[in-house]
Amino acid sequence: MIKKQEIIDSLDIYLSRYPDDVHALNTLDFVVKTDLFWSRSHLEGHLTASSWVVNDDYTKAILCHHGKLNIWVQLGGHIDETDNSLQEACRRELEEESGLTELVLLSPNIYDIDVHRIAENKGVPEHLHYDLRMIFKANSQETINFDIAESKDVRWINRNEIVKYSQERAVLRMVEKMKLII
Repeated sequence: MIKKQEIIDSLDIYLSRYPDDVHALNTLDFVVKTDLFWSRSHLEGHLTASSWVVNDDYTKAILCHHGKLNIWVQLGGHIDETDNSLQEACRRELEEESGLTELVLLSPNIYDIDVHRIAENKGVPEHLHYDLRMIFKANSQETINFDIAESKDVRWINRNEIVKYSQERAVLRMVEKMKLII
Protein backbone atom coordinates (compact mmCIF):
# COMPACT_ATOMS: atom_id res chain seq x y z
CA MET A 1 0.00 0.00 0.00
CA ILE A 2 1.23 3.49 -0.83
CA LYS A 3 2.28 5.40 2.26
CA LYS A 4 0.69 8.77 2.95
CA GLN A 5 4.02 10.40 3.81
CA GLU A 6 5.51 9.27 0.47
CA ILE A 7 2.72 11.07 -1.38
CA ILE A 8 2.98 14.18 0.82
CA ASP A 9 6.75 14.30 0.24
CA SER A 10 6.24 13.88 -3.52
CA LEU A 11 3.65 16.64 -3.56
CA ASP A 12 5.99 18.92 -1.59
CA ILE A 13 8.75 18.36 -4.18
CA TYR A 14 6.29 19.11 -7.00
CA LEU A 15 5.11 22.26 -5.24
CA SER A 16 8.70 23.44 -4.82
CA ARG A 17 8.84 23.60 -8.64
CA TYR A 18 5.23 24.74 -9.22
CA PRO A 19 4.24 26.62 -6.04
CA ASP A 20 1.05 28.08 -7.48
CA ASP A 21 -0.32 24.87 -9.02
CA VAL A 22 -3.91 24.75 -7.76
CA HIS A 23 -4.26 21.05 -8.62
CA ALA A 24 -1.23 20.22 -6.48
CA LEU A 25 -2.39 22.37 -3.59
CA ASN A 26 -5.87 20.77 -3.66
CA THR A 27 -4.35 17.29 -3.88
CA LEU A 28 -2.04 17.92 -0.93
CA ASP A 29 -4.96 19.20 1.14
CA PHE A 30 -7.02 16.12 0.19
CA VAL A 31 -4.23 13.65 1.05
CA VAL A 32 -3.45 15.29 4.39
CA LYS A 33 -7.14 15.14 5.42
CA THR A 34 -7.98 11.67 4.05
CA ASP A 35 -6.92 8.26 5.32
CA LEU A 36 -8.06 6.24 2.29
CA PHE A 37 -6.73 8.81 -0.18
CA TRP A 38 -6.01 6.13 -2.81
CA SER A 39 -9.13 3.95 -2.40
CA ARG A 40 -12.12 3.88 -4.73
CA SER A 41 -14.22 3.31 -1.63
CA HIS A 42 -13.63 6.93 -0.65
CA LEU A 43 -16.69 8.44 -2.32
CA GLU A 44 -15.55 12.08 -2.32
CA GLY A 45 -12.61 11.16 -4.50
CA HIS A 46 -9.26 9.38 -4.61
CA LEU A 47 -5.80 9.50 -6.11
CA THR A 48 -5.25 7.96 -9.52
CA ALA A 49 -1.98 7.10 -11.29
CA SER A 50 -1.18 8.10 -14.86
CA SER A 51 1.81 8.07 -17.17
CA TRP A 52 3.04 10.50 -19.76
CA VAL A 53 5.01 8.30 -22.15
CA VAL A 54 7.59 9.67 -24.59
CA ASN A 55 9.85 8.11 -27.20
CA ASP A 56 13.68 8.22 -27.21
CA ASP A 57 13.99 11.67 -28.79
CA TYR A 58 10.93 13.23 -27.10
CA THR A 59 9.19 13.86 -30.42
CA LYS A 60 6.18 11.63 -29.66
CA ALA A 61 3.93 10.70 -26.77
CA ILE A 62 1.36 7.97 -26.27
CA LEU A 63 -2.31 8.84 -25.96
CA CYS A 64 -5.32 6.59 -25.66
CA HIS A 65 -8.78 7.23 -26.98
CA HIS A 66 -10.67 6.58 -23.74
CA GLY A 67 -13.67 4.31 -24.23
CA LYS A 68 -16.02 5.83 -21.65
CA LEU A 69 -14.95 9.47 -21.90
CA ASN A 70 -14.55 9.45 -25.71
CA ILE A 71 -11.49 11.73 -25.56
CA TRP A 72 -7.75 11.33 -26.13
CA VAL A 73 -5.81 11.29 -22.83
CA GLN A 74 -2.70 9.81 -21.23
CA LEU A 75 -2.68 6.23 -19.96
CA GLY A 76 -3.65 5.71 -16.33
CA GLY A 77 -6.13 4.40 -13.83
CA HIS A 78 -6.88 3.52 -10.25
CA ILE A 79 -4.32 2.75 -7.58
CA ASP A 80 -4.57 -0.77 -6.18
CA GLU A 81 -4.04 -1.71 -2.55
CA THR A 82 -1.12 -3.88 -3.69
CA ASP A 83 0.75 -0.92 -5.23
CA ASN A 84 3.70 -0.04 -2.98
CA SER A 85 4.54 3.30 -4.57
CA LEU A 86 3.16 5.87 -6.96
CA GLN A 87 5.79 4.87 -9.51
CA GLU A 88 4.71 1.23 -9.23
CA ALA A 89 1.03 2.14 -9.72
CA CYS A 90 1.82 4.29 -12.76
CA ARG A 91 3.99 1.56 -14.32
CA ARG A 92 1.36 -1.14 -13.68
CA GLU A 93 -1.39 0.96 -15.29
CA LEU A 94 0.89 1.81 -18.22
CA GLU A 95 1.76 -1.84 -18.83
CA GLU A 96 -1.89 -2.95 -18.46
CA GLU A 97 -3.22 -0.31 -20.84
CA SER A 98 -0.52 -0.47 -23.52
CA GLY A 99 1.13 -3.88 -23.27
CA LEU A 100 4.50 -2.11 -23.33
CA THR A 101 7.26 -3.47 -21.11
CA GLU A 102 10.43 -1.68 -22.27
CA LEU A 103 9.88 1.28 -19.96
CA VAL A 104 12.24 3.70 -18.24
CA LEU A 105 11.02 6.01 -15.49
CA LEU A 106 12.61 9.37 -16.42
CA SER A 107 12.21 10.98 -13.01
CA PRO A 108 11.24 9.75 -9.53
CA ASN A 109 9.27 13.00 -9.13
CA ILE A 110 5.69 13.72 -10.15
CA TYR A 111 5.57 15.08 -13.72
CA ASP A 112 2.09 16.61 -13.61
CA ILE A 113 -1.07 16.74 -11.51
CA ASP A 114 -4.68 17.19 -12.53
CA VAL A 115 -7.90 17.15 -10.51
CA HIS A 116 -11.02 16.40 -12.50
CA ARG A 117 -14.62 15.44 -11.81
CA ILE A 118 -15.88 12.00 -12.79
CA ALA A 119 -19.60 11.82 -13.53
CA GLU A 120 -21.91 9.37 -11.74
CA ASN A 121 -21.76 5.99 -13.43
CA LYS A 122 -23.32 2.60 -12.63
CA GLY A 123 -24.24 3.54 -9.07
CA VAL A 124 -20.89 5.16 -8.29
CA PRO A 125 -21.60 8.77 -7.32
CA GLU A 126 -19.87 11.71 -8.92
CA HIS A 127 -16.39 12.11 -7.43
CA LEU A 128 -12.97 13.63 -8.00
CA HIS A 129 -9.85 12.02 -9.42
CA TYR A 130 -6.66 13.50 -8.02
CA ASP A 131 -4.46 12.31 -10.87
CA LEU A 132 -0.71 12.06 -10.22
CA ARG A 133 1.35 11.59 -13.36
CA MET A 134 4.85 10.24 -13.83
CA ILE A 135 6.94 10.44 -17.03
CA PHE A 136 8.29 7.33 -18.75
CA LYS A 137 10.29 6.67 -21.87
CA ALA A 138 9.26 3.68 -23.99
CA ASN A 139 10.64 1.95 -27.05
CA SER A 140 8.49 3.27 -29.91
CA GLN A 141 9.29 0.11 -31.91
CA GLU A 142 7.65 -2.15 -29.31
CA THR A 143 4.13 -3.24 -30.31
CA ILE A 144 1.28 -1.56 -28.45
CA ASN A 145 -1.39 -4.01 -27.31
CA PHE A 146 -4.50 -2.60 -25.66
CA ASP A 147 -7.85 -3.80 -24.33
CA ILE A 148 -10.57 -2.69 -26.75
CA ALA A 149 -13.08 -2.66 -23.87
CA GLU A 150 -11.16 0.10 -22.12
CA SER A 151 -9.67 2.12 -24.98
CA LYS A 152 -10.81 2.63 -28.55
CA ASP A 153 -7.20 3.21 -29.63
CA VAL A 154 -3.72 3.66 -28.14
CA ARG A 155 -1.00 5.19 -30.31
CA TRP A 156 2.15 7.23 -30.59
CA ILE A 157 1.37 10.79 -31.67
CA ASN A 158 3.84 13.41 -32.82
CA ARG A 159 4.28 16.02 -30.11
CA ASN A 160 3.33 18.81 -32.53
CA GLU A 161 0.13 17.02 -33.58
CA ILE A 162 -1.29 16.20 -30.13
CA VAL A 163 -3.39 19.37 -30.27
CA LYS A 164 -5.26 17.81 -33.24
CA TYR A 165 -6.30 14.92 -30.97
CA SER A 166 -6.94 16.68 -27.70
CA GLN A 167 -7.94 20.14 -26.55
CA GLU A 168 -7.89 18.99 -22.90
CA ARG A 169 -5.84 21.51 -20.93
CA ALA A 170 -4.46 18.68 -18.79
CA VAL A 171 -3.01 16.98 -21.89
CA LEU A 172 -1.71 20.16 -23.51
CA ARG A 173 0.00 21.14 -20.25
CA MET A 174 2.00 17.89 -20.36
CA VAL A 175 3.04 18.64 -23.95
CA GLU A 176 4.27 22.07 -22.80
CA LYS A 177 6.26 20.47 -19.96
CA MET A 178 7.68 17.96 -22.45
CA LYS A 179 9.23 20.83 -24.42
CA LEU A 180 11.01 21.99 -21.27
CA ILE A 181 12.91 18.72 -20.81
CA ILE A 182 14.26 18.35 -24.34
